[in-house]
Amino acid sequence: MSYYSQVYIDLLVKPERAKQFQLELRSLEAKTEDWIHSNVQYLQMEADRRLQYEDSFGKHYSTETFAVWLRQYVEAGRILYVGESMEFWGYEFDGKGRVFPLSYVEKRGE
Repeated sequence: MSYYSQVYIDLLVKPERAKQFQLELRSLEAKTEDWIHSNVQYLQMEADRRLQYEDSFGKHYSTETFAVWLRQYVEAGRILYVGESMEFWGYEFDGKGRVFPLSYVEKRGE
């Protein structure tokens, strides 16, 4: 499943995994599976190891599969998607290889 969404990413690649991540990212860019292409096409690692999207709005397929793949490379942080109908979803990374889905809870009146 995919949605047009804006991606907000707050993740650093682990220093000891940076070289491997860069090699893996380059090799994935040539693949055509939807989850890979839609999630890594504009992803880049900055000099400070921060992940950044060159173009963060698009159709993102299988974001959970992407998060599970990404967890081995990143320190603690999160990735958040905001869909065109303002629905929210995302993933929290603990830096130890675990990833947890984020949920949005609407606060109603006080």
